[in-house]
Amino acid sequence: MSLDPVRLGVVGCEVARASYHEAIMNLPEARVTALTDDDPRYARVWARQLGTRPAICADISDLLTKPVDAILVTTSLHKRPLAIAQILQAGIPVLSEAPFSTTLEDTDELLAHSKKAGVILMPAIIHRFDPAFLKLIQLINEGVLGTLQQTRCTRSIPLDSDLMEGDILSGGWNGLLMSAAYQSVDVCSWWNGNPCSISADLSLETLAGVSIGGRRRNKADTPEILLITHLNSRSTHQINRTHAVRPEERYFVIGSKGNAELIVSAGASAATSAILPRLTVQALGKPPQSVMVELEEPEADYSSNLRRSRRMLHHYIKCVQRMETPYDNGHSVRTALETVHASYLSAEEKHKVSLPLRRNPDISAILRGHSSGLLALPSTEK
Repeated sequence: MSLDPVRLGVVGCEVARASYHEAIMNLPEARVTALTDDDPRYARVWARQLGTRPAICADISDLLTKPVDAILVTTSLHKRPLAIAQILQAGIPVLSEAPFSTTLEDTDELLAHSKKAGVILMPAIIHRFDPAFLKLIQLINEGVLGTLQQTRCTRSIPLDSDLMEGDILSGGWNGLLMSAAYQSVDVCSWWNGNPCSISADLSLETLAGVSIGGRRRNKADTPEILLITHLNSRSTHQINRTHAVRPEERYFVIGSKGNAELIVSAGASAATSAILPRLTVQALGKPPQSVMVELEEPEADYSSNLRRSRRMLHHYIKCVQRMETPYDNGHSVRTALETVHASYLSAEEKHKVSLPLRRNPDISAILRGHSSGLLALPSTEK
């Protein structure tokens, strides 16, 4: 039976246009009918490109008066919890960039509200829909690498990357770090099982001292390091700012029978001639071999971002149409964010921290203690 296209609203057009425009244009089962952004120019530009004549709304309240069946939230991190809460209260399913908030308290409230109201709150974690990542988890599950021992993750962000807006928690280098660490922690939890403990070496002074919307740092920094023990193995996360003009994202998985490397993107300083993402597997004592990733029709002609974004949006739309449960009920969001928060505790208290946490740390208070009185940071402790 053919189902009517889902009428999709979007909150936060700048990021949504850059990340999801191609996917939406290649997804006949969804039609954008309403847009809103703090800067209406972004909404007007995108509306012309979409060609579906969506309503350009003043704010979320205005958008909720329009005919929408589902909403995509890509607004900035510090505004995200209020936007999600307002949409859930209207009983409309949400697909949101993750994490949903910088605090565990807000995250718990949003997940509880979604569950109580029976409204979908799905995290937009595109790695979970990337064919190369799915192929690697297949190899892991089939035992090709043997018993997993360690995963090494490298995330390098160009120095000239735009700094996120917002308060000290969600803005500047701290906001970029929280989002990058969240993503790599989620990937390793997917592959290696839930985290059991973490040790972290973070420059809390640097994270607390970056100005918001003003000064940018002019030199590369020492990396922020997270060392995590999972149920099945260990993972190391190295996240830093670099002089490279392109972001870099790599995963190296070590097992008892061999290892695998997945290069998602490569900075200019580590450019590769291979088409990315690139997945290679090396059995013990043998040379590395490239792994063919199976693609659906007509994905062979798509960019890697289009493949995974389209798959994710298709899954979300299908869940909305058929009232099905999405791939994730928010548990992974809570787990990854809790692990990132535990890394701040470890860096502050200078010892390993066990997971799950027995307390919700006040990250603002931790950063306030390293700000040398330069910042007036509101407490987030409840």
